[in-house]
Amino acid sequence: MNTHIEQYLDAVCGEIKCKAAHTPIREELAEHIIELQEAYLAQGDDETAATEKALAQMGNAKEVGRQLHKTHKPQTDWLTLGILALLVGFGCCVLAEYQVYTYYNVGVRQAAFAVFGLFLAAVLYFTNYTKLFKYSFLLYGVGVLLNLWILFDNGFSSGYHWIGIGNISIDSGALATCLYLLSFAGLAIRWQTERPRDSWFLIAAMAISIVLIGAHHLAKAFILAIVCLPMLHYSIAHAPWCHHPKKQMTTLYGVLAALFLVASFLFIAIEPYRMARITTFLDPASDPKGSGYVPMQQRAVMANSSWFGGMPEEDAFFEMDDGLRFIVPEAHTDLILTYIIGRFGWGVAVALCFVMAALICKMIQLSRKVQDRYGKVICYGITAFFAAQIICNVLMNLTLFPYISLSLPFISYGGSMLVLDMALMAIFLNVYRRKNLVASPTLQEATEKRLLPCIDIKVTWK
Repeated sequence: MNTHIEQYLDAVCGEIKCKAAHTPIREELAEHIIELQEAYLAQGDDETAATEKALAQMGNAKEVGRQLHKTHKPQTDWLTLGILALLVGFGCCVLAEYQVYTYYNVGVRQAAFAVFGLFLAAVLYFTNYTKLFKYSFLLYGVGVLLNLWILFDNGFSSGYHWIGIGNISIDSGALATCLYLLSFAGLAIRWQTERPRDSWFLIAAMAISIVLIGAHHLAKAFILAIVCLPMLHYSIAHAPWCHHPKKQMTTLYGVLAALFLVASFLFIAIEPYRMARITTFLDPASDPKGSGYVPMQQRAVMANSSWFGGMPEEDAFFEMDDGLRFIVPEAHTDLILTYIIGRFGWGVAVALCFVMAALICKMIQLSRKVQDRYGKVICYGITAFFAAQIICNVLMNLTLFPYISLSLPFISYGGSMLVLDMALMAIFLNVYRRKNLVASPTLQEATEKRLLPCIDIKVTWK
């Protein structure tokens, strides 16, 4: 390449602090400089004159570099970070208060996992997320193998399965769910082609993972199915073969809804006790000493709790041989919101729900600003992952949704889930931090400011 062009590119990149942006910017600028140079050569100018005119038309190198630096400067969304810190801190405080009513130190353990999750999140936050793209098939394969190992090791019975790493135990089912989420983001882009069959490959891969997860943990399968929807929608609606997105997506959702109804019917018909559980959910008093016991206790908590201060202690707790117990058993896990209502009052619980709703709304807003297709799908998937858990858990705690083993992110006790939740949020913020790195507006903004006149530029990640 011409020495003058190299010097111009060096001067531009010298103003851009984000080194990861240098390569794509150099490639795109060089391409357009050469195009201008060839145009001047075609008019009869010699190479030196053509190069000088092309560089002059591109604009002052330092001014272009400063403008590109503003666009590519890594951005941290401090509001989202603040909300996350608030939620994790509040969760640790609630569990520290709750550990008086249980036989192990849930507060101390949760705080320890929060510290570990913070270190892991810091690593993931500063790692280039685009490197995960080439490992999409590997992540999917590891998830499948992990699921198969769980099934064979558990003897095809349902429940949790733990991986022990020293004193740390990780929920392997939750880990597999996170691996699927990240792998689907890459597969959704890889299979976004001219061939409709590639979209069917994506649907098949998602269906297999949901079945494998559902074989040992239905709640995680339910959440994974919800996570797949925005990824699948984006992949198909923006696929080159999809010429009538509204019509084809309506058909797709119709087929998925029909399959869901059939699967739900078969799920209930195979095991009659499941119908009994649904009946008990609708009328807990029909089985007050069985599956209706917990919902009835939850309703007692909600009925007798004030806005601030919760229930009277003599109603909220009962004496056991080893100390006091909350009237809702094991409330520090999936039913932590019920405990918050009963212990601190409706006002604290409602405020917590508003904070979580603000987090989801903020995540949706940030996802829309991401320019990279791969990053956008990751953000959509992670947002759906947290939104589904929060909505289902809140409804479950209000007895408006059947009880399933589903924790409240960042609040419920569960070390491995807290670490994985923090890791996913770090990846989400990592994508947003680089939201303009793979961009179309980058040089277009410079053009609109007359720094790069008369050039139709579109930047893509290569």
